[in-house]
Amino acid sequence: MKKPTQSEIFTDVKDFVSKFSRFPVHKLKDNFILKSHPLKMNNPQLISMALALRGYVKNFEPNATILATEIKKSNLTVALLCNLINNKINH
Repeated sequence: MKKPTQSEIFTDVKDFVSKFSRFPVHKLKDNFILKSHPLKMNNPQLISMALALRGYVKNFEPNATILATEIKKSNLTVALLCNLINNKINH
């Protein structure tokens, strides 16, 4: 399967964040911290999103994985998450 481009990954990851945080994707900004206002994602939401993102990553890079601990970091922003996923797929 062809690997997605960086912009495709960023769009997909923002869609994941939007779905799991129940925050409109068109209002989502790169500097939003996942655990802070306005997203305020809790640990169960972050763990569920981590599992979904793990499947997304493994779809393109079977040997790579994403851990819930990587996503549950206190100051993880949308942009940092996008970069993390991009690095896992296009290392």
